[in-house]
Amino acid sequence: MNLIEKAKAFAAVKHEGQKRKFTGEPYIVHPLAVGELVASIGAPETVVAAAILHDTLEDTETSFSELKREFGAEVAGLVAEVTNVYRSGTGGNRAYRKAKEAERLATISPAAMTIKVADLINNGMNVAERDAKFAKVYLAEKAELLKVLTKAAPAMLAKAKEIV
Repeated sequence: MNLIEKAKAFAAVKHEGQKRKFTGEPYIVHPLAVGELVASIGAPETVVAAAILHDTLEDTETSFSELKREFGAEVAGLVAEVTNVYRSGTGGNRAYRKAKEAERLATISPAAMTIKVADLINNGMNVAERDAKFAKVYLAEKAELLKVLTKAAPAMLAKAKEIV
């Protein structure tokens, strides 16, 4: 089993039983879509695997050490880079948390920025299709975030700018 297939199988197990907020579909649909977006621009296998695993630290009981053991330091590091640190429950209102997260994301690697932009694309499409009212707030936040994700792959940035 190659690294990408292993990541798909691992993510499917870790996200089992979870549902997407705006679509109600199985959660695994989202990480697979993010992985496909990243693969579509010719990203290396490690970056595609990290894209598929991008929500495991944030939304499952997966630990960094488990990811590192299963997928290596590069993949685990990329997943850690894109994991939201300033989320609900970490203090401050939404605007404060989003500003702090943007400040942090401005410092991540170009590969991690590419994954984050692919995540933004998939989430943005789902929100826009399902919740027009929230989409106005969400897409405005993501447009601001794109201003700091400047080292992402140019093709991914271009796709994101079409959405936001």
